[in-house]
Amino acid sequence: MKSFDIKDPVKPFIELDIRHLIIPPQEAKPIPGFEFPKHKETGATFPHCCNMHTTFYNNITDWFRTFPNCCTGHRKMAKQNRSYNKIIYAGTPARIAKQCAYTDYHINKQINNEDWFEDITEYIEYNVLCFGKPAIGLHIYLDYLQSNFESEKSNIPKWKRKQLLQVIGRYLNNENVNIEQTSLNDLFEIYQRWFKIFPFELDYFKHLKPRYEKTLPMFNGQVTINRYTGLASGKMHTKESLIKLLLERTNNILMHINTAVLLDYGELKNPDKLKLDLIIQERKLKVGENGSGYIKNPIKDDQQFRDILKEWYSDEKRFLDEITPLLSKATEVVIKSKSEILKEHLTRHKFLELPKVKVLSNDSKQKLLRLLTDNEMPYCIAMFEYLEFLQFLEKEYYKTKDKLHRGLSEFFDVDKSGRSIKGNISVLLAYSKEDKTRYTAHKYQETVIKDYEKLK
Repeated sequence: MKSFDIKDPVKPFIELDIRHLIIPPQEAKPIPGFEFPKHKETGATFPHCCNMHTTFYNNITDWFRTFPNCCTGHRKMAKQNRSYNKIIYAGTPARIAKQCAYTDYHINKQINNEDWFEDITEYIEYNVLCFGKPAIGLHIYLDYLQSNFESEKSNIPKWKRKQLLQVIGRYLNNENVNIEQTSLNDLFEIYQRWFKIFPFELDYFKHLKPRYEKTLPMFNGQVTINRYTGLASGKMHTKESLIKLLLERTNNILMHINTAVLLDYGELKNPDKLKLDLIIQERKLKVGENGSGYIKNPIKDDQQFRDILKEWYSDEKRFLDEITPLLSKATEVVIKSKSEILKEHLTRHKFLELPKVKVLSNDSKQKLLRLLTDNEMPYCIAMFEYLEFLQFLEKEYYKTKDKLHRGLSEFFDVDKSGRSIKGNISVLLAYSKEDKTRYTAHKYQETVIKDYEKLK
């Protein structure tokens, strides 16, 4: 993922036509331990150390002597590219012969290692990059490796040779096929449209907005780093794969954050306001700044995002219509009995016997209870922490934090899973990674200390 200002209308990428770009070749390096072979009798050095290497080198030299008139493709390349100069490729025959020797040694040394496949293919990739662009002579290097892997005389197990042949085959196919390049600016535009369409303005999505407004998912799958080049590489997204990713992301967000989940966590405080927000966002989906309008355009690639959100808006409004009357009645019962429920649990769990509570006068103790019953659960959690009630409950009654969270949820008649209790306790810690816009007990840490001091 790369960081961007996704709201910026200016395309962030400068795109160059690299068809005529020249990157000079560079000398590859072998792994430690490599030594060029010598003729045992004459002492002649590589590539004149034996008949095999001499013949191979002479064949490359004969080919290079005719380059770029060796074939139609190279003649066309030299003619179209004004920057072409054969001097750039001086030493190509020796360079190819050395890279083949380096790779032979590398394969023989690494083939029995646990990570043999990754190691060898990364070294081959390194050698491919050393040919520069255009990669003059790369076909000779790849043909050499392919011939070795196909040979039944090879000491490499057949199943390993088969895997390596597939890698060489992909390189050879890429040499001979024009691969359609994905425009990064096209990917940016697709992501930008999704970001503008998604309703991050709704209260329960606001906390996600910073996470998604500075990133652009460019790679489809895992990015790896080549140990020999130090370069990261991965499969780039196409338009189709990015749209699929964003559809899955949209579905995942909507499945995990919705009114049913808010209700489970005791966070559905104002259903009427939420319904109003949903109605407004649904209307903006058609007539807002980034709305689809009334002209049908079935080929527009963001229509699938709109269709998902449209169905979600409809489901959310219907759900709110069904639960709001029942929720209002249930809320009335909770409000009437909140004080009694909390006091009952505090008494049962010896709250008044805490050291910091015990020292207060009877009048101050009643004021403290009123502070707890008059304020919301996050305030109470902060006060419990200051009075060391949380530690007392875990030690004397619940034994584990999970049981503590579930037990405390009964104090406030909130979600039975104890998730909202856990979140509010967690945010009291300085290193907490909980969402501090959703769980707010930390905001009351100074307040509860001041309130307690007034009671003394």
